[in-house]
Amino acid sequence: MNRDEFLALIEPETSIKTNTAKLGDLSVKVAEGVLTVDGHSVSTDGFKALCDRATVPWDLARRVPPHVVRPALVHLIKEREDSETVVFTQRDEIIGFGDPNRNTMTNLSLFQKMEAALGTVTEVEDAKINFFDSTFTIIGDQAVEPKQGDIVKGGIRAYNSVVGRYEPTLSLINYRLVCSNGMVAPDHTSQIGFKVRETTTVEDVVRALWGDVGVFLNQFRDTVNVTLNGHLDDEVLASLFDQYGIPVRARKHVMDLIAEHGAVTLYDLLNHITYVGTHHVHSGGSTHRLQEVAGRIAQSRVDVCSGCHRPLVHAN
Repeated sequence: MNRDEFLALIEPETSIKTNTAKLGDLSVKVAEGVLTVDGHSVSTDGFKALCDRATVPWDLARRVPPHVVRPALVHLIKEREDSETVVFTQRDEIIGFGDPNRNTMTNLSLFQKMEAALGTVTEVEDAKINFFDSTFTIIGDQAVEPKQGDIVKGGIRAYNSVVGRYEPTLSLINYRLVCSNGMVAPDHTSQIGFKVRETTTVEDVVRALWGDVGVFLNQFRDTVNVTLNGHLDDEVLASLFDQYGIPVRARKHVMDLIAEHGAVTLYDLLNHITYVGTHHVHSGGSTHRLQEVAGRIAQSRVDVCSGCHRPLVHAN
């Protein structure tokens, strides 16, 4: 999507309001089966966040009626009455409670700071936006072509929680464009990113990452020259999966892709791993984990054993 489309997508964030309060000052009540805080209704995500702040086990709280959990909630809030929390409200409904010591910002603020470091952004991809767990990727102009017609661009992916579930994180990624019927389907590989702390500006993190984009693209491109010689058997794959902590469910999908399409080079294997991360897992954390694994392998030194012809991956 273009810049204007992305800005329209995140526009609802402008209706979120925040204030900081002590937990002990919050008035938690239940009327007609509905839990309220300071007279405001509370969304499910907001209720979960309140339980987290008050150390009430969510697995228990979500299974019992509000009037049952309220006494425990009030009691534990009382024990932490001097602790402060950030209250996130939208249209008179509380949607989150956050840690005031955590660096929190809107996606708009994060995007604007990224633009300040990179210049005006024209292309934003893979945007999944909600108040609790958002991702979006800014695509740059630098690109490589490991195989004819297979274009890989460099970009920076942002991970952000507008209501402060976690601090903003930025990662340098390779964005592989696979065109089909006018659609652009991404396969990603990402390296470990940087959390944006209060002592580190977004602009500094973006500049540090962007300074390595050319190196990272070339590392990924060069994996096409690492030939696996057809010795990527189950034993080798199991060892590689164990070394990088690839989840068991994802392993089967990767092996199915290898069986169907082969893996002549390390580049083929990495694309199978990232394809599974993009299309076969159902949580953002698992997707990021597989993308990160591929990025770490791409940045490693890979040899092929002269005796058994198996790939040997060494950390740089």
